[in-house]
Amino acid sequence: LGSITNTMNFLRVKNMQRKAAENVVKRYISDMKLSLQLGTRIMTAVRRAGKFQKQRLHGSELAPLKSLPVAIKKQLYEEVFSPIIEQHPLFGQLRARDANLHRAICHIIKEESLASGEE
Repeated sequence: LGSITNTMNFLRVKNMQRKAAENVVKRYISDMKLSLQLGTRIMTAVRRAGKFQKQRLHGSELAPLKSLPVAIKKQLYEEVFSPIIEQHPLFGQLRARDANLHRAICHIIKEESLASGEE
C-alpha cells in the first residue's frame, strides 16, 4: 500500500511540473504576442516532445522550445523579431519584397542574441 501511495504522489508531482512548464510556454507565447496559429503549433510540438524542465521566460532558456521542428522555430523567430527590426523602414520593405531573406535575417538575429546572451 505504501508503494502505491508513493507512486501516486510521484505521478501527482510530475503532472504538476508538466502543467507548470506548459504554463511557462503559454506565458512566453502570450508575452511575445505570437499568432494563435504559431502558438498552437508550438504547444502541440512541445506536448509531443514531452521535454519539460525548469524554465525561464527567455526563449533560449525554454527547453521545450529547443525541441521544436526547424520550420516552427523559423516562424517563431520571425514573429518575435519582425516587430523589432521593422521599426527601421528598410526591413519593412525587405519583408514585402523577399520574405525568405527577411526570415533568414530574423534567424541570424536570434543566433546573435544567443551568442551574446541577450534576448
